[in-house]
Parts: sequence; C-alpha cells; structure tokens
Amino acid sequence: MVTHIRAFLPSLFAVMLLAAVPFSASANASDNDATQALSNFDNAMLSQDFDTKRQAIRALAEPGVGSDDDVLPRLVAAVEDRQAADDAIQALRQRTGLVPSRWRGQSHYPAYPWSDDPQAWQDWLNERAHARLTEQKLDHLAAQIH
Repeated sequence: MVTHIRAFLPSLFAVMLLAAVPFSASANASDNDATQALSNFDNAMLSQDFDTKRQAIRALAEPGVGSDDDVLPRLVAAVEDRQAADDAIQALRQRTGLVPSRWRGQSHYPAYPWSDDPQAWQDWLNERAHARLTEQKLDHLAAQIH
C-alpha cells in the first residue's frame, strides 16, 4: 500500500503545482491591476479632466482593488478636490460600506465621519490609522505572551 502511495505522490504533486499556477497568475494580475488603478488615479488627480478623475475614483471604489492602506488616503485626499469631491465621497462610502449617521456631527471612526467635508474625512482617516496601530501593538504583545 505504501508503495502505491509513493508512486502516486509525484503525479499528485504535479497536479497540485499545475492547479496553483492559475491562482498565482491571477494574484499577480490582480496586483498589477491594483498598481495600474493606483497609478491611473495619481495621474488623473494631477489633471484638470473631470471625466478622467471620475473614472479613476470609481476604479478605486471597488473593495478588491488595492489595499485600504493604499486606497483610502488617496480617496480622502480627493475629497479636497473641487471637481472630484462628490465622487470621492461616494467611493469612500462604497469601499468602506459606511453610510452617514442620522445625527450628523456625532460620529467618528469606525463609523461614518461627522460630516463630508475634507477635514472630517481626514480626521476619520487619522483615527483609522491610530486604531490600526493600536491593534498591531496589541497583536505584538499577545504574540510575546504566548
């Protein structure tokens, strides 16, 4: 029985390798797509073309495009852009799943910012960064304990 398993293992290993290739290729394609979307966004925000900005912002609205750590600061910065503010706010709502509170002015991270002005979104982003740093420190301490 052991001999049969040993004989079968190389072919099983080959099948597993072949099965993994499409996943790694799609992961690389996904990374390339995210990098391209971020690059397109950066270039679009330097332009004065409203449609280009809108397309670039909408591309970053999808949660699967890039990491939140890369995308959210860009979208928050776009809230300050006169042409892109409304689209950036919509993209932030879509990407984060947040909706405005009924009682404006009473909210902060992890909920919706207290308003849709650029400073409110920047405060929200700063609170997010602080919360993530705190989580990382706690995870590090927990790992040291165990």
